[in-house]
Amino acid sequence: DNPATTTIQTTTTEEEESEGAERIFVGQSNISVNEYTVEQAIDYIGFGKFQMVFLAVTGLSWLCDAMEMMLLSFIGPAARCEWRLTTTQASSLTSFVFLGMGFGAPSFGMLADRKGRLFSLRCSTGLTLLAGVGSALAPTFSALCFARMVVGFGLGGVPVAYNLCAEFLPSKKRGVYLSSLEFFWSFGSMVSALLAWTILPKSSWRTLLGATVSPLILLGVLLVWMPDSPMYLASKGKMEEAERTLRFIAKMNRKPLPVGVLKVQEKDKGKREEWLDRRLSMDEESHATETAAGASSPRPPQREMTSLQGNMYTDDEYSLSFFSSMKGYVWNRTPVKMQRLLVPKFRKTTTSLWFLFFSVAFLYYGLVLLTTTLKLMDDDSGGARKNLDPSTVVCLAHNSPDLTNADYRDITLSAFSELPGMISAMVCIDTLGRKKSMILGFVVAAVCFIPVMQSAKRDVITAFLAIARSSSMAAFTVLFAYCSEVYPTQIRGTGVGVSNTFSRFAGMIVPLFAVDLVRNGAEEFVLFLFGFIAIVSAFVVSRLERETKGQHLDASTETEEESFASKESESAGVELSERTPQIAE
Repeated sequence: DNPATTTIQTTTTEEEESEGAERIFVGQSNISVNEYTVEQAIDYIGFGKFQMVFLAVTGLSWLCDAMEMMLLSFIGPAARCEWRLTTTQASSLTSFVFLGMGFGAPSFGMLADRKGRLFSLRCSTGLTLLAGVGSALAPTFSALCFARMVVGFGLGGVPVAYNLCAEFLPSKKRGVYLSSLEFFWSFGSMVSALLAWTILPKSSWRTLLGATVSPLILLGVLLVWMPDSPMYLASKGKMEEAERTLRFIAKMNRKPLPVGVLKVQEKDKGKREEWLDRRLSMDEESHATETAAGASSPRPPQREMTSLQGNMYTDDEYSLSFFSSMKGYVWNRTPVKMQRLLVPKFRKTTTSLWFLFFSVAFLYYGLVLLTTTLKLMDDDSGGARKNLDPSTVVCLAHNSPDLTNADYRDITLSAFSELPGMISAMVCIDTLGRKKSMILGFVVAAVCFIPVMQSAKRDVITAFLAIARSSSMAAFTVLFAYCSEVYPTQIRGTGVGVSNTFSRFAGMIVPLFAVDLVRNGAEEFVLFLFGFIAIVSAFVVSRLERETKGQHLDASTETEEESFASKESESAGVELSERTPQIAE
């Protein structure tokens, strides 16, 4: 009998009812010891002091990310002043940042699935801190571009913090708690804008860069104290460490652990991988025979594995055609964790998420850059900038851009404008669900571009751009939660990391539209394009196959019987422990 089988039912016999004991049936075996999974233990302990502290630490990483992103609105114009750059050259700085993030997101995601969430996040934080200091000291524009690209690579690991936080949260209201992290993003944008407002009129942009890396020092110190995800530890067979972490959480929350033992996971890596492959393939009836055969045969070398359903390319088949050869060659050398994202079970979801991360990032970062670009082009502010060519930026003596107080005010208020979107996301995510919440955000953003295209009044344009930014940020918030919940623990870091790569690629190309095309008189086309992308994104969300509201994080690898048993247990209010459990030591 296998104690790791996940079909669990709780019943009592007549003799046991008098003693208040519980008996658990695991698969077909009958054992008298209570077993619980990590997620069941976290649900039992509930939300408490530990989760509050961890939300704050995770939020700090998002605050740092937001501050670096908001800096893009100021560093480009400042670099033009420092080195007398053209508009295109200055815009390339943003592309270098997102290029680094595009490579950093999947790298740190796979590192998180391989070495641990906490290890990956620590590496990300340390690298970002070092590169941030290097940016402030960059002697040339080329050195600045390289330093900011490394900053972007480090920031690619920030989504790992989101996954780490999700794996510490109880299932109930997980969406609300995850959405609350975006308040730190908005707060980071506000802090960065206020620092720019305070520093740039009086000092160099290098001072601003130095000030924005200071929160990373605090984050690095806090991460030394934080534990790693017990769900990750259990998925790697490290049950002692997982139980130790659960006891720490229970002690900090002053709550008991369930009475019984933590369900043992397979410690042999090969068997764990084989089990996961079978679970990811369990809905594919057409490949059932091949999967069963593969389960009893030795695990093939990684370079030969192309599908978890046994659809394999071998070197002997490369001669079939050029395209088949290239497909097989690339696929056989793709990391297994990335291959798992494209098995039939996840293929549609994965490709949809890749598009959605691209589109929502294109909208959000485009609106951030568009806000600053329109302010620099505005002739109504007076002063030295009036009647200048739109491609001209006025510089101060210390090589900072000459933005007026009205410009800084509007940029800061645009960051404040994200708060209604965050509140809307928190309200809707566990009421309307993930999919409907995202659709609402995209549709509202699309509608806001209509009055922006038709109005010439600065106040109207600023107001509707702020609403569009708030709505796109709300969609971004829910999308992050959905992506973290739709993949199982073993590939969650890779899934979120690779998806984020597409958002970073969007950030690379968006300056060509939100800055260059707008400065060249194609403002209406850019606004129409943004609106069109928002509508298409709403349609893609409507076609997503799964709604993750209220589901376990590893629901995608549960069998129908396990999922049913879990839901029945929750609806019946079945407890995992006796009535008088002892507090964890």
